Amino acid sequence: MIIKKNKSTDPNIVSAGYRFRIYPTPEQEVFFAKHFGCTRSLYNHFLDLRSTAWKESKESVSGFACKRMIPGLKKDFDWLKECNSQSLQQSVLELEEAYQKFFDKKLPNKYPQFKRKHNRQSFTVPQHFKTRISKSGNFLLNIPKIKSDIKVNAHREIPGKIESLVISKAPSSKYFVSFKCLIDKTELPGKKNIPFKEIGIDLGVKDTIVTSDGVKVSNKRHLERSLRQLKRQSRRLSRKKKGSKNRKKQRLIIARLHEKISNQRKDFLHKESFHLVNENQVIYLEDLNVKGMMKNKRLARHIAGAGMGELSRQIKYKAGWRNRQVHQIGRFDPSSKMCSTKGCTYINSDLKLSDRVWVCLECGTVHDRDINAALNILQIGQDYARINACGEYSQCSGSQEPDQAGSLNQEPVLIET
Repeated sequence: MIIKKNKSTDPNIVSAGYRFRIYPTPEQEVFFAKHFGCTRSLYNHFLDLRSTAWKESKESVSGFACKRMIPGLKKDFDWLKECNSQSLQQSVLELEEAYQKFFDKKLPNKYPQFKRKHNRQSFTVPQHFKTRISKSGNFLLNIPKIKSDIKVNAHREIPGKIESLVISKAPSSKYFVSFKCLIDKTELPGKKNIPFKEIGIDLGVKDTIVTSDGVKVSNKRHLERSLRQLKRQSRRLSRKKKGSKNRKKQRLIIARLHEKISNQRKDFLHKESFHLVNENQVIYLEDLNVKGMMKNKRLARHIAGAGMGELSRQIKYKAGWRNRQVHQIGRFDPSSKMCSTKGCTYINSDLKLSDRVWVCLECGTVHDRDINAALNILQIGQDYARINACGEYSQCSGSQEPDQAGSLNQEPVLIET
């Protein structure tokens, strides 16, 4: 399930996307290829137009001004007429949205980039599409400018009303459709009435999740398990002649292998985040600076494979969906180095990355590094929440994101292979 920003005014309604694989015919694949090319060309054309206008004369061209130029471009380029006009307009609006994110400094706050032909291809159909169930039980989709129905592998029911859809082609040459619809929070799966429980979560590399209850969820190391096969297939690709059919076949093999690794990681993170949100009313997290941690060349691959940033994101939006609370402690709070025993304030400033177990020199308690960090995150988070309730401290509350970025307290540990 792909999560979208909720634009509904009703707080009990959320906007979500349901992604299914589709199986187009050869004629439909040609139809999709035309739409991919036309929407990509318009996006790049207006990006160049707006960039050039600003560099040369400091003039700003709005997205709606670009939208009004589309009919004139259709007169110059007849191949644009073969595509759905609303899909072309939507590509221009997507460029405007990319500019707005850049100006508002929302992540990723990079200047809009030109789209490439060999990356993920997609186009949007905002309306005038139809769905139906055939007599044989197949889920069929019909979109403008095409007469035949598209077969959809709808493996689950789509709740709510479908507002729009996006058809995409992955690098593995698989086609997908994403339905955007509004659904009620009461229809979401999960426990409705659970006993009040607070939990602190320490995210890491060796163990992806360590809770204040002492539960450890080890890193599944999806990339490392497939790394040998990935290297072998990459060597085979390097031996293929550029432009040959065998090279294209080998590229698909590697793309599907990367897709498998990505799907394994997403499946693991979604299941764990759902379990944490479903079982706890209040969750305390550490504000991780994943981008800064990735600069460590020795640990970057392991940090990326753990998916700590993605896990935090999933916990936040799923908590908002189910009326749970998520708090984050500050970046420089000593969660790993501070003794979690009540009444003890000792901080082990000499703690190293390799020290997984350490002894408090004041109270003599033997600490597991990760469990101790999770307990400290819980205690510090509860203190912040109490101060925030008094109106004296506003670190972060509910499921909202804090103003500061990432923590360096959770030092990653190199996994032995």
